[in-house]
Amino acid sequence: HALITQGCSLAQLSDPKGALLVEEAGIRAGRDGYQDQEARATHNLGAIMSRSRDIEKAVLNSRRALDMAIRLDWPEWVNGEQSELALILVRKGELDEAEELLDEIASGIPTGEEHLLNINEASRGVVAMRRGRAGAGAALDRARSRASSALATYMLLEELAALAEWMWLNDETDVELTTTIEQRMHDALHLGFIWDAGEIALWLWLAGAIQDAPPGIAEPYRLIITGHPETAAHRWAEKGCPYGRAIALSCGDPAAQLEALDILESLGATAVAAKIRQQMRNQGITVPRGKAAATKRHPVGLTARQEEILTLLAEGLSNPEIADRLFISPRTVEHHVSAVLSKLDATTRHQAVTRANQQGLLTAPV
Repeated sequence: HALITQGCSLAQLSDPKGALLVEEAGIRAGRDGYQDQEARATHNLGAIMSRSRDIEKAVLNSRRALDMAIRLDWPEWVNGEQSELALILVRKGELDEAEELLDEIASGIPTGEEHLLNINEASRGVVAMRRGRAGAGAALDRARSRASSALATYMLLEELAALAEWMWLNDETDVELTTTIEQRMHDALHLGFIWDAGEIALWLWLAGAIQDAPPGIAEPYRLIITGHPETAAHRWAEKGCPYGRAIALSCGDPAAQLEALDILESLGATAVAAKIRQQMRNQGITVPRGKAAATKRHPVGLTARQEEILTLLAEGLSNPEIADRLFISPRTVEHHVSAVLSKLDATTRHQAVTRANQQGLLTAPV
């Protein structure tokens, strides 16, 4: 418990030793049979990795923590971990899976868990915003109100980033809101949240609200603002964050912008892709037609996780076996199986596999 607390404190100060201490705590707890501390360490490690945008590691640890919480029958942990995982998926740009998870947990948060509702509302707002849905503005109105409240900045980081991204995406010039967000950004930086402050700074810079990189923000954001987008894109690739990579590339040369457009369309971020497409046209860059999201995404709309589930259904695995194979909870498997059957217009697992074979959706037909 002490190692976890110490590690989290160091991580908040952007000290890389923090994650190592939390990881060590989880190993010790697992070895000695302290399941509650092992789950706590795994959760916090996922949160640390998410905060520092090590997205692949964050996803892995968050899925493990969610699995532990469900297997140990800790419903209060389940709600929090589902919300954390959805936020990580939004940061990654996996909008389909994030939205599925948000739908799954929408009715499961108990009264009194207001902070989870706020996080989920911000995540849902970002998904809608990046896809150009009408509901995005309504979802972010509450975030706008909270940003101007007396709440501590660390409680508003996700919402502040969402609002700043909204300003850029929609060419919004709200002087009062911009001032509030910029002040909060400097507060976050002072508190040691260099990644959250960096993300906010990037959106403000893209929106033309600031001209220079605030001293101390995380490297990938600083690299973009200071004119090194391709290097920043490489950093995002190392961290397993395609959305961050796409935004970095969108600030590069014509070839990089075309690659950014390709990534954004594959992620289903249609509104962001439209923004970049118009940016390229304004620069006199010829934008090729025919690379719409419909040609890049799954033929029947399966997410990457659902494709994995379908493959395992074809192997004849049960829900508990799939859960063990993918290291997720049986309840999550059940949710994904239901989605797979619905998208394939099937009523049974066997029928789903048969139809998938008929449509050539399985790499190795069975």
